[in-house]
Amino acid sequence: MGVRSFLEDRTGLGRLVRGAVGEEIPGGARWAYVLGSALVAALAIQVLTGLGLMLTYSPGATTAWGSVYFIENRVALGWLLRGMHHHGAQAMVVVLGFHLLQVSLTGAYKRPREVNWWSGLCLLLLTQAFALTGYLLPWDQKGFWATQVATSILAVVAGDAARDLVVGGAELGTATVTRFYALHVAFLPAALVGLFALHLYLFRRHGVTPPPRADLSLRARFHPDQLLKDLAAGLAVLLIVAWLAVLSHGAPLDAPADPASEYPARPEWYFLWLFVLLEHIGGRSQTLGLTIPAAVILYLFALPLLDRGEDRGIRARAPWVGSVVAIALGVVALTVWGLVADARDEALQAARAVADQRARRAMALASSGIPPEGASELLRRDPETRGPELFAEHCSECHRLGGRGGEKASELHFFGSRRWILALVKDPAHPDFFGHTKHRGMEPQTELGESALYAVATFLESQGADGREVRDMTRIPAGERIFRESCMDCHLFGHEGRATGAADGPDLRGYGSEDWIRGQLVAPDDPARYGESHEMPSFAEQLGPEEIEILVQFVRRERRAGVSLHR
Repeated sequence: MGVRSFLEDRTGLGRLVRGAVGEEIPGGARWAYVLGSALVAALAIQVLTGLGLMLTYSPGATTAWGSVYFIENRVALGWLLRGMHHHGAQAMVVVLGFHLLQVSLTGAYKRPREVNWWSGLCLLLLTQAFALTGYLLPWDQKGFWATQVATSILAVVAGDAARDLVVGGAELGTATVTRFYALHVAFLPAALVGLFALHLYLFRRHGVTPPPRADLSLRARFHPDQLLKDLAAGLAVLLIVAWLAVLSHGAPLDAPADPASEYPARPEWYFLWLFVLLEHIGGRSQTLGLTIPAAVILYLFALPLLDRGEDRGIRARAPWVGSVVAIALGVVALTVWGLVADARDEALQAARAVADQRARRAMALASSGIPPEGASELLRRDPETRGPELFAEHCSECHRLGGRGGEKASELHFFGSRRWILALVKDPAHPDFFGHTKHRGMEPQTELGESALYAVATFLESQGADGREVRDMTRIPAGERIFRESCMDCHLFGHEGRATGAADGPDLRGYGSEDWIRGQLVAPDDPARYGESHEMPSFAEQLGPEEIEILVQFVRRERRAGVSLHR
């Protein structure tokens, strides 16, 4: 007995395969029948790419973003794998939506196929559940805030206890990621396999539903007539998904999740209709906003029980067909409305641009390594990102930066540079410097001459810069000599100066350096700074050491920024 005969005798698989491929199709093979196979192809893409992602992905609030970054940028063709998983999910939504629309238009949900229809609707809802749980897994801003919205809706529908059970506590964190991951890769796939097996069994039991006016005398076998069409449809899905993945070079990855930040939260396009519905109707009554989609879903489940006539023609079923088409058009209209409204919302687009910039910055920082504390520390420790935020929160009420901010203290754009110092010594009372403060003791030093002022400004710039930042270093000795001769009646330079007792300016040794700026932030009332005449509060209690260091680095960076200052 050969291997083939042995397997056939023990399993009967051969008879099953021959029965499947040899099945006759009433009305002949049709392209209209390929959507089911296209859906199988999309599902196969999701399963295979998902298994590939599982090999590297690490669920957890401190590890998820980093592992996704690693997949996108370090794993060979990882970007393609993740891109196909991302676009494959969207392909499943599209194909399944069209498949259900086709079934409803042809009346294929009628007796005896009611359970087919119900299992298909459950598959659609399950697909949405996959999308919702998959959102969060990268632990980026988009997924985090989308999940915040989704779980807040869950709290409205089922109560806070249900939300806390899903989230794993009051706040989103590692417990949420691990629970969503378990749902995404274990519980939901198990439910999907069961539903898909039921759907396929019922399809095999009842066969295809030919169009209402089809000539049933025409017969074709599944193999090769319909099989070739199904394979072509599956291949088309694969190629389109791969093309989209290449076109987008993977899937989007936003900045690491940051609960303390602001983010223009928007769902994926296939949930946008629901977002618009909740925002414009739920804004006045959230219960009403949730009731409408729930009522639509219940109506679709009840459709086979309501449309009980024998005739499956569209004209005979006009009210039922019209209702389904109206629902589909409503979803499309709300989606387009949301896309257009977002495109015209200047504030949203500006916030989106900031979010995109933060994402690019996080990627750039991650290329040098991710801290053990997690990817969220990348931007939290970055002066370029966190610096402007801290400045806006704690400094901009008094100081300006590039012309924006308060007018109680000096402009800090280009602070400590030769250009800034030169403008200061020429006109200390200008609004860019001490014009809005009570420090009016310093007179313009224009009598020293342009060349001497240039040398002094170069010398003082060198106090806060390494040698690579200072041009015309040959002017430094002359600048120091002029400074000692003309400035040390009012200013200390380390332990030197203030011989006349008229000293009312700060110590200028290390002026503009990290230590000098740090001292000004922590102890502006220090005699080496502005003493009792200071107007600036100490930030020693308001900010932690790490935040102070970020502000120090941020202000230091401003010396390198080009800006038009008063001359």
